[in-house]
Amino acid sequence: SGSSGINAEYGRNHGLFWLFVAGSLVLGIGGSTPGIAGPTYMDEMYTQKEFGIAISLLYIITFVGFPISVLFAAASLNIYVTLDPPEGMSKERPEWVGAWWLGFLVPAVVIFFVSFIVMLFPTQMPAAKRVLEDKIRKGITTVAEKKNELHRSLAEITRDTIL
Repeated sequence: SGSSGINAEYGRNHGLFWLFVAGSLVLGIGGSTPGIAGPTYMDEMYTQKEFGIAISLLYIITFVGFPISVLFAAASLNIYVTLDPPEGMSKERPEWVGAWWLGFLVPAVVIFFVSFIVMLFPTQMPAAKRVLEDKIRKGITTVAEKKNELHRSLAEITRDTIL
């Protein structure tokens, strides 16, 4: 009879498990986008000299962001899960549960507002046309040219008789 209680508990929480899986999936997709789209967008917007500075700043922010998030998560565990602990409840008691969900909620709100600002950016920045023309004049390939070259190379590889 003990195992049937465990199975019933598992069945009741099974939906929550998939909610966490979906949340982690969305978090992973959303977290990888700046690392992919950011350098591409910056490459087309900045000169070679400016691009080095911009990409360095992007990676510094990414590098520093993780420790800040860990510190925020640790601080949020000092707050009771319902934000209002029951009378007599303290952090020293084994029943204490920290507000783990703040680690998802607060960054989600911040990311929402930052994403909204990024969505307002034009597809091509005004200075990007000048930078692109300058790169073409100097013979520097653009991301679009590299993408076309990749497609041509992949098509050539798939037609190869050895494969």
